[in-house]
Amino acid sequence: LVIWPETALYSPYGFDEEKLEQYSVLQPIYNWLNTYQQSSLFTGIESYRWMNSPTKYSSTTVEGKLFYEAYNGAVLLDQQGTSGYYHKSMLVPGVETLPWFLRFMDSWFSKFGGVTAGYAKQENRALLKEKNGFQIAPAICYESIYGDFMRRTVKQGANLIAVITNDGWWKKTPGHIQHLHYARLRALETRCWVARSANTGISAIIDPTGKIIDSRGYDSSATLRYSIPLTTPAPTLYVRYGDWLYQIMALLTILLAGLAWLSLGRHRS
Repeated sequence: LVIWPETALYSPYGFDEEKLEQYSVLQPIYNWLNTYQQSSLFTGIESYRWMNSPTKYSSTTVEGKLFYEAYNGAVLLDQQGTSGYYHKSMLVPGVETLPWFLRFMDSWFSKFGGVTAGYAKQENRALLKEKNGFQIAPAICYESIYGDFMRRTVKQGANLIAVITNDGWWKKTPGHIQHLHYARLRALETRCWVARSANTGISAIIDPTGKIIDSRGYDSSATLRYSIPLTTPAPTLYVRYGDWLYQIMALLTILLAGLAWLSLGRHRS
C-alpha cells in the first residue's frame, strides 16, 4: 500500500471521478500499478462529479445548465482501477465551505486558497477496503484533530488510519508539529496504526501506543517504508463509547455552576 498526500493528484479543473482512467496524465500511475500488481495507491485528489439535479452542495456551470459537486477527496487505486473514493467530511470554514447566508463572499474567500461555492462533503463515514487486507480509516488534513469523528470510522473495523495532509500553510510555525501530535492522539485513543503522508509537513509512521516509529521533517522529499501488521485492534473504551467522560464533566460543570449561582442568590437575599 502506497500513500500519497492531500491533493497529490491535482488539476486546475479537477478530475471527473466517472472518467478517471481516461486522463492521459494519470496513465503513468496505471502503468505502474499494472507492473506491480500486488500494490495499491491511496492518494489525495481534487475531483468532481456531475449531478442530474442540484444538491445542497452543488454548483452550476457558467451557462447555469449543468450541476456538479467538487471535492477535496481521496481515491484508492489498484491494477483493476478505482477501488473507492472518500470525500473530506470536516471542511475548513471559509476556504473550503461557506454557509448559504455567506455565499455572496465566496469569490473573496477564493483568494485565500478556497474554491468558489466550496466543496461538497461526505455525510456518511465508511472504510476503504484495500485488496491486501488494509481497512483504511481516511483523514484528510485537519480531520485528524477530531477524536470522536475518527473513532466512529475506526469502530467499523479499521486496522489503519491514513492521514493525508498539506501542512505548507503552517510554514515553520509550531502548527505543523502540533498537527502531527494530533495523529499520535488518534493512535493512542484507538490503538490503531497511523500512516501520515504530509505535503511539506511531517510524514510519519505511528504505532498504536502513539510512538513515532519513523518520520521525515518539514519540507523534505522522502519515502517512508514500514511493515504494518494487518491485525484489527480490539475496540478501546473510547472507540466504543466516545467522549462520555468529557460529556459527564461538562454536565457536572454546568450543574455546579448553577448551584453556585443559586447559592450566591440566596446569600445576597
